[in-house]
Amino acid sequence: MLLIQATEKIAELARATVAYSGRKVSGFCGPLDQVREAQSALDLSGVPAAINEDEWLYGLDLANIFVPGILQQGAVTVRPPLPAERDLLCAWRLAYDIETLGSTDSPETRERSTRVLDQQIADGNAWVALEKDRPVSLSAFNAALPDIVQLGGIYTPPELRGRGFAKASVAGSLLQARDRGASRAVLFTSNPSAARSYEAVGFQRLGDYGLVLLR
Repeated sequence: MLLIQATEKIAELARATVAYSGRKVSGFCGPLDQVREAQSALDLSGVPAAINEDEWLYGLDLANIFVPGILQQGAVTVRPPLPAERDLLCAWRLAYDIETLGSTDSPETRERSTRVLDQQIADGNAWVALEKDRPVSLSAFNAALPDIVQLGGIYTPPELRGRGFAKASVAGSLLQARDRGASRAVLFTSNPSAARSYEAVGFQRLGDYGLVLLR
């Protein structure tokens, strides 16, 4: 995966990085214009891709979280997952990978999605939103540093969408991250509906990033 963040000579850097690595490129991530230039430099612009999207970068100062009413009023609560909920949440993570990342339902995808969720749970970076003790939404961090977290793997089953559960799970997880000392959160999305949910808890769009996952 070629991660790009530079100000000049993108093509030269892309070619030099791949030559030094000696590995096949499986995808790109970085500012959109830089991703497109690197793809072109490596003759990979027309290669079939599972994902080839303009992702929107969002950021939020955690001092400015908008807490949804259902969370404030206690109609929904957010906490780390319980062991008994693991199988359900693994199924949700698989559904997320298929729906959002374009993965196929295969043994490899199931193994990978389960491994990712198990690691998030082990690291204390996964949360479940509950309505009357029933899990209704999953929130997680793809990465966490002492002062900043990156949201990822947010999933609400289709039959439970449109009721504010995703907003509550995101806000609840971020409130707990703030309590642990984080001051900022970032995320990427290309889904307009998801973007509206993030904006509802205070996220602001900062720029455009490219995400390419080659087949």
